[in-house]
Amino acid sequence: MTDFYTLWTDQGLTKFGDATLAVPFNLTTAVVGDGNGNNVIPNKGQAELVNQVWDGPIASKVRSKTDPNTIVFEFVIPVTDGPFDINEVGLKDDTGELCIVGNWPLTHKPVAANGATRDMVMRVPVHFENADVVSLVVDPNVVTATKAELNAHALLQLDPTSSNEEKTKHLSDAQGKFLFDHADADAPHVGHETPAGAQEKINTAIAALVDSSPGTLDTLNELAAALGDDPNFATTVMDLIATKLNTAEYTAADVMAKLKTVDGPGCGLDADLLDSYHVSSLLISDYLHSDNGYVKLPTGLIIQWGYDAALPGGSQVVFPIAFPGSIFSFTCGDNGSDCYSHGAGNLTNAGFLFFTSHTSIEYA
Repeated sequence: MTDFYTLWTDQGLTKFGDATLAVPFNLTTAVVGDGNGNNVIPNKGQAELVNQVWDGPIASKVRSKTDPNTIVFEFVIPVTDGPFDINEVGLKDDTGELCIVGNWPLTHKPVAANGATRDMVMRVPVHFENADVVSLVVDPNVVTATKAELNAHALLQLDPTSSNEEKTKHLSDAQGKFLFDHADADAPHVGHETPAGAQEKINTAIAALVDSSPGTLDTLNELAAALGDDPNFATTVMDLIATKLNTAEYTAADVMAKLKTVDGPGCGLDADLLDSYHVSSLLISDYLHSDNGYVKLPTGLIIQWGYDAALPGGSQVVFPIAFPGSIFSFTCGDNGSDCYSHGAGNLTNAGFLFFTSHTSIEYA
């Protein structure tokens, strides 16, 4: 016999032998003890451990891979329980009677105050003469799985072609059911939204944010473009406003008064231009104001006029000033009541020859 083993107690054998479908035999609770600090030799007459220090629910029951007639009972001692030593174990049925008893290699269960802590997973193998008649039933509320089992399960899940049997081959039936139920649930964690509920809340939040914005301004990118992609848009606008006249300080009359003080040729205002000509180009630079006079414009244009109430035909008329260049236009007419025809000939830059219909003109 090995140094560490389990055996049936007398009451355990009796209950297992009397088990029927109507009166099932259920091992539900694990217990551990410290043997009062001594090595323990299990015996079938025990009704309790030598010195029990902890009890808790059995988490899983799985058939041994090496012996079909051996069932392995697994339980977990939480990280917060302890400290104590373990060198004896037992399994009790749902009535609280000790049915399986065994010894255990001396193991210390620490807590955080000891400077080290851990969940302790313990597996107790129990031999049945005919394990095929044993029904493995576990309370799903206390199902646990080790990190290695979960990792193995996760790796198997990566292959979508694997069967459920293949995916859960390292887990008990209850553990596998727990994991599949957990994965299939919309919201397996209390306080967490289902995917549909979360999407609905996101859609509601987006709709509230967009509100009734026009289609061209219902995204952050469109809003940024409308603001000229200027991260300091508010400052830019305030700076521009600061350059404008304060209507509380300047009336329309104040503005007009200031415009009138601006030097015309240099002010750059549209008021200086008339049909694209600057006002300065329309000012008179020289003139003679009389019956026979002229004006000179800054552009060099000269306008001349003359009048004689009794000018005889054939008279030579001299302009007030000679035109320096070509004459663009010339008109000669009657300003009286006589209906004589008047004309001009020998037009030069200095003057012309006046004649009427009664005048005989000879041209050289």
